[in-house]
Amino acid sequence: MKKSSFLRYGFFFVSFFQLQYSIAQTNIANLQNADTQLADSFYSLGQWKAAIPAYEVALKKDVSNSLAWNRLGYSYHNTGEYAKAISAYQKSLGNQPFPQLKTVVQSRMSRSYALMQKKNESLIWLDSATKNGYANLKEMDSLRDYDFIRNESDFKAFYNRAYNIAYPCMSDPRARQF
Repeated sequence: MKKSSFLRYGFFFVSFFQLQYSIAQTNIANLQNADTQLADSFYSLGQWKAAIPAYEVALKKDVSNSLAWNRLGYSYHNTGEYAKAISAYQKSLGNQPFPQLKTVVQSRMSRSYALMQKKNESLIWLDSATKNGYANLKEMDSLRDYDFIRNESDFKAFYNRAYNIAYPCMSDPRARQF
């Protein structure tokens, strides 16, 4: 490895660990000057409990940030606070998120309701997500969040819709003429 490459990679790792150290040193009680960047740093590191108060403070400054509301909801989701996650997701949807984010938020609402064992609400949100283009088959196949509804006939119909979104040629009989 060239010396310049080593220095570049070494600098990256040192910077990354300095970021982790500075985040760890942040006093959560003193988040008066928090902004979305700090909250996003916690979120990116998977530090859900630290991300929650940072997003709450940041969202007091900008209540129309649908991405931040989604991330606050997902942070709540990962700490098991599903009702609070749903509330944050609803605020995200209320701020007109861009289409790709909208499907993610809708699928996460479905997951939260499923974990709360609210089958009808979960299926309604999964229906909305797939109607809007949600096609994450890997999530639908493997996430434990969907275990409560995975054997429902509606879930299977929504899965098939997502499959057809992900693989449109499979649903077009003309694509198999060759």
